[in-house]
Amino acid sequence: MDEKRRIKIEKILGFKIKREENPVDNQKEKDDSISDSLGHLQPDKKKLDLVKRIILTELKEDKKNELLWALIGHIYYLEKEFTKSINCFLKTISINSRNIDNWIDLGFSYRANGEFKKSDYIFWNYEKLAKTSTKEQNKKWN
Repeated sequence: MDEKRRIKIEKILGFKIKREENPVDNQKEKDDSISDSLGHLQPDKKKLDLVKRIILTELKEDKKNELLWALIGHIYYLEKEFTKSINCFLKTISINSRNIDNWIDLGFSYRANGEFKKSDYIFWNYEKLAKTSTKEQNKKWN
């Protein structure tokens, strides 16, 4: 994402957007403030829609940006579009499967979508998944 668009999104959101890698070796359960910060915007549909349009435009140019996929995944989650949210978090995992935040986000999306077996499996095994995940293994989540 270019600097100009990032600053524009941050201005609209009212907070800095960042997503640092949280590898399982860090021993942190979840180290991501994106969902909490975006949750405060949920009542402001206009702002959320504007940010969503900007991110979707940005993703056309930068398809491998883990942060953008996480942001749009969280927006879809807030909008209760859980299938779209799942697809976005699957994308973050395909970009960076070692980030446990990506797995946890996917687990919550599956749970919200009523897919409890997948959700439970992720919640009980995300450390192992983050350590051993390969692109081939990730295909089973689609």
